[in-house]
Amino acid sequence: PKYQQPRYIPRARRRSSWVLPTIIIVAILIIVLVPTIIFFSTISSFTKFGQAPKVEVKSNTVLTIDLNAFNETNVSNPFAIFGGSSGNLTFFETLNSIKAAKDDPNIKGIILKEGMGGYGFGKASDLLNALTDFKSSGKFVYSFFNYGNEITYYPALASDKIYCPSMGFFELNGFGVSAFFFKELFNKIGVDYYVEQFEDYKSAGEQFSRTQFSDSAKAELRIIVEQRFSMLIDTIAKYRNLDPKYALDAVNRGQYSSDSLLALKFIDGIITEQDFE
Repeated sequence: PKYQQPRYIPRARRRSSWVLPTIIIVAILIIVLVPTIIFFSTISSFTKFGQAPKVEVKSNTVLTIDLNAFNETNVSNPFAIFGGSSGNLTFFETLNSIKAAKDDPNIKGIILKEGMGGYGFGKASDLLNALTDFKSSGKFVYSFFNYGNEITYYPALASDKIYCPSMGFFELNGFGVSAFFFKELFNKIGVDYYVEQFEDYKSAGEQFSRTQFSDSAKAELRIIVEQRFSMLIDTIAKYRNLDPKYALDAVNRGQYSSDSLLALKFIDGIITEQDFE
């Protein structure tokens, strides 16, 4: 039989899929653009927060200070642009605000509100000095505390009046020092922590090499604690016009409700916050 060439049948055109390329392109855009947007937004927020906001101080303004922990530096939240928050003032900015308020004719006084007092005795002393200097201009300082402790009460002593609500509470029981010692923990997990001490009072490494304070560490810490406690008692006696022995006996009693504070002359009145305002 005569040979017949098979009939050519063209291959069906392959349908191109657009789903996978689209996914790849979108993924690339997300990987590249989103970090870029976040980066420039963060830079913009840092620039924005680094600049002092322009605030118009109206006549008869009263400056309010919450005695919370103060930042050492400007800590900007990169996501604050979405919430409109610019963070708290640093301690240095707070002191400068008090100094500026002293000479600002639109500011009539300062109100202190309670806070956690998450700062040291040095900052409390600086606040007390700044507020005392502020009062030399003839302007007032009032305080209203729902609760307080040594660190928050100390700067509030500069106040013309200190008020509490009927359910107010103060913890005034002096100062102390405590620390964790890790030697027994290291022994249990098989770690031999070696600390070289060159002097008796170089006690920073004792938490890793001992189970308690050395006598030298106790001596140096006792000096610091007793000095601060003495300053606290003397300052209470000075600003509240009390005998130092009376102030010492009162603080040694410990914790106080509002009626006890008023009876001891540590505050000036018991009122509601609305009446205070």
